[in-house]
Amino acid sequence: MVSRLLSALDARIARARDPLKHACLSAERATLLARQGRLDEASSELERIRARYAANPNAVVTAWVCLGEGMVAFYASLAQSARDKFMRAHALSAAVENHEVRSLSSAWLAHLDYLEQSFESMTDHLSSALGASQDNQLSHERCSLVVAQAYHWANRFDLAQPWY
Repeated sequence: MVSRLLSALDARIARARDPLKHACLSAERATLLARQGRLDEASSELERIRARYAANPNAVVTAWVCLGEGMVAFYASLAQSARDKFMRAHALSAAVENHEVRSLSSAWLAHLDYLEQSFESMTDHLSSALGASQDNQLSHERCSLVVAQAYHWANRFDLAQPWY
C-alpha cells in the first residue's frame, strides 16, 4: 500500500524541473521510505543522489541526504551514527538557512535526546525545531511525540495527553 504522502512526493518529484529541487525531493522521499522500514530502497536512493552530486556538492542536497542517512541508521539499529548524521544535517541546514531540514533534524535530535534521557538537550532541540519552521508538519508531529513521551515518562499523563 502506497501512502498518500509518498504519492504526493512522487508527484512533486515528477513535476520538478530544477535538478536541485528534484534531488531534495528525492532525498525527502528516502527519509519517508526509511520511516516506513524500506531501508534498502532509502539507502539506494540516497547513494544515487550522493553519486550525482559527488563532483559538485550542494549544501542543501547534502543536508537532505544526511537527514535521510540518519533516518536509515535510526530505523536500522538506533545507531550512534544517526545522531552524527542528524547533527550534520542540522549544521548544514543552519548554515544555508534551510528551515525545513533544520526543523526536521532538530526534532529527530530531540527524539534521540529523549531516548538517552538528556532532557536539557532535548528541550533545546525541541525549541530549535519549533522555532526553525512554523509550518513543517512532520517536524511538529515528531516534537509532539517527544513532548508527550517525556511527560508520560514523568508520570504526568494529564500533561502528556494533549501532545498525543
